[in-house]
Amino acid sequence: MREIRSTKLLESVVDITAEADREHFRSSLSGAIRELLNIEDVGFLRPMSDASGELVFQELHYVAMRPRAADNRPDEDARPRQLRTEQITAMVRMGYSLQSADDHSTLLLPVLVREALTEVVVLRAPLIPSDVVAMLRGFVRLYRNFVAVINEGERDALTGLLNRRVLETRLSEVARDNARRHAVVHVREDGERRQVRDLTPHFIAVLDIDHFKRVNDSFGHLFGDEVILLVSQLMREEFRDDDMLFRYGGEEFVAILATHTRQGAMAALERFRSRVAARRFPQLNQVTISAGLAEMRGRELAAAVIARADRALYCAKDDGRNRVYDYDDLSAKGRFTEEKAGNEVELF
Repeated sequence: MREIRSTKLLESVVDITAEADREHFRSSLSGAIRELLNIEDVGFLRPMSDASGELVFQELHYVAMRPRAADNRPDEDARPRQLRTEQITAMVRMGYSLQSADDHSTLLLPVLVREALTEVVVLRAPLIPSDVVAMLRGFVRLYRNFVAVINEGERDALTGLLNRRVLETRLSEVARDNARRHAVVHVREDGERRQVRDLTPHFIAVLDIDHFKRVNDSFGHLFGDEVILLVSQLMREEFRDDDMLFRYGGEEFVAILATHTRQGAMAALERFRSRVAARRFPQLNQVTISAGLAEMRGRELAAAVIARADRALYCAKDDGRNRVYDYDDLSAKGRFTEEKAGNEVELF
């Protein structure tokens, strides 16, 4: 029996490590843990700060953890939630399991990459023996190594921000989600079909360091790299943890903003613009940035929203730089005409 279990364990590890992205890796890992170690529930939490700076834990991969209904659709309540609890941080710090009121043990194991807490693996079962805990820790180490490798491939070497290749993937995911949420068909009990639209928007910004060519020409590329690095550090400090920040190329950056209001997106960009302008850079004294904002529409290509944000950015440049412009606002003022429907310019 032990030999059979060891063989299954080895086969599961081989299957898990063959996965190429986080979502499939989490699915394979949670499936193997449930099957081999009789763990009922396997979840993943991401630590992040909310708008007030308080530590919260955002559930990841939540739908895949829940049993599906008879028609094979995910449970309607299986959606990401933010968890606020001192018990989570205590369990992560101590690394032990707690017995809950329903006679289930809950074990939280931290995923540390370069000594930074990146995720927390949550496991629940009626009983988690010590030998099973040891195996679970091994699975988490496997996942930690995978996350470290993926992070290296997703990050820009100079700034540590997400790179352009990941931007293409993330924008495509947002576009698919947008299309799905903008046209969801519900079938009522009487058989009538009706369409319900969720119009929650996504906002994309393109940001650029002003007069960057002068920096390279006057001080050299090494100094230019230092300016890019300092600006990227300010981005990580100023934007929220759930905003996605990318180095698009050279001195240009892209942000997928977590806010769902145009006012919130503009406010976030203005705060960052002001923060950069107030910072004193070595030798240069002042560096400024310009930014263009665009809303991602229902079924458009990812490249189209980047193109609109880019046009808003260059209007900001033309008007003197060190400012943030919104594409829709500029369009309403007649600065340029709307692109033709079905624009399929590919930027990636």
